[in-house]
Amino acid sequence: MTCKMFWLVQNRHPTNSSPILSDDFCPAIASYGRPGISCRCVERLAWLFFYGVIMQRLLFTVIAYAAIIACVDGQDPKDLVKASDTGPEHANLKAFAGTWELTIDGVKEKGSAEIKSILGGRFITEDVKLPFGNFNMDWHGVIGYDRVKKQYTGVWFDNTGNTTKSDTGEADGTGRILSFRGEHVGKAKFLWRISNDGMKTMTIEMFDVAKDGKETLSMKVRGARQK
Repeated sequence: MTCKMFWLVQNRHPTNSSPILSDDFCPAIASYGRPGISCRCVERLAWLFFYGVIMQRLLFTVIAYAAIIACVDGQDPKDLVKASDTGPEHANLKAFAGTWELTIDGVKEKGSAEIKSILGGRFITEDVKLPFGNFNMDWHGVIGYDRVKKQYTGVWFDNTGNTTKSDTGEADGTGRILSFRGEHVGKAKFLWRISNDGMKTMTIEMFDVAKDGKETLSMKVRGARQK
């Protein structure tokens, strides 16, 4: 006998809060064991039902763990969706997107930077080439803004070594000057500052930070927007 369309009865057992199956769920299940009824049909229906229950419980478990982690991190679970959206801080990053010609103070050769906005404006990537005589410094970086921790984040690597550098930063009141602080290999601290005028120019400054907090400019790069 072929099974007809089936459904889950919303009645509940007096001693169990879980949904139960009635005779209307499927004629095959109601008549299981009777002559002429396909056992394979019953097995398939039972498998589909229990598979659905397991997947539902798994989904609830994942959601519960996400809520617990969010609470431990100090964030209201209701704000998770909001935190994933872009905000004015991401607009500050997008202002750097473009193709730039770079000039290094004290160096005749010109460098270049290609900065792109990615993932719906959540991050920018930068591919920079800086000439230093017989050596060209290349680096690739990713900059974003973490709305949970409320700070800018940066990570990059270059052809001068095999380490991945990271830092965190903040913007000034205008949103056009971003200052990042981090540590080089060996725990030497640095300050990296990028700024733009909102249209045609950009500046990149690197400072070495002494143990007493004194900042010494080690490199300054000026950028002119090409497109």
